[in-house]
Amino acid sequence: MNLKSFVVVAGTFLLFSQSAFSSNTKNLNTKPSAKASGVSVRIPECSSRPDFVYQNKTKLDLSQMPKIILVGKRAEHYVESKVTKLKLHGAQSFSKSKSRILCGTARHQEKLNFSLYAPTLIDFTEGKSTVNSVWQFQMMASPKEFGIWNQQSRILSKSSTLQNRLQDIGGKVEFFQITPNEYEMVISKETDSSVEYLSIRFDAVEHLNN
Repeated sequence: MNLKSFVVVAGTFLLFSQSAFSSNTKNLNTKPSAKASGVSVRIPECSSRPDFVYQNKTKLDLSQMPKIILVGKRAEHYVESKVTKLKLHGAQSFSKSKSRILCGTARHQEKLNFSLYAPTLIDFTEGKSTVNSVWQFQMMASPKEFGIWNQQSRILSKSSTLQNRLQDIGGKVEFFQITPNEYEMVISKETDSSVEYLSIRFDAVEHLNN
């Protein structure tokens, strides 16, 4: 993985959106830049929750984390409504600087927005020479489109420690070790009307290249 490219991406405002509309019984997604040419991309219906919600993984407490730096490589964001048929699943690649809607199911009259904050660069080393990075992950569903846009945020920068930042997120936060060099953080948040999940996959490194 090119760590330099991640640092550049993490400090840049990114806006990626995709639009979906209903044509007869088809659920379609059209990128804004392709509307003029009439090119459209199909978005499948969400038939189930993503795998990361169910997978059996080794859970870690923060005190068990080794002295490493976690560099985010991809994220998955999933939302489902408790009161309507809405299901929405999006993904973000940090290495490729791309985000997209993977699937979406919604009634025509819905217009809803969802947002979660999460650290995407975490320094567990003794010196903590790397500044932790926090992103805001957002998805929306309206009568005419689905949208996804993710960006770096300073909203949690006043929190002095990682533990305080995680508490400020407002959801349940869990860390997992996937392989010796890969970790995952899963944030889950439930309200009276919806349940929301965010998965961040990290590569583990000892230091960042200058």
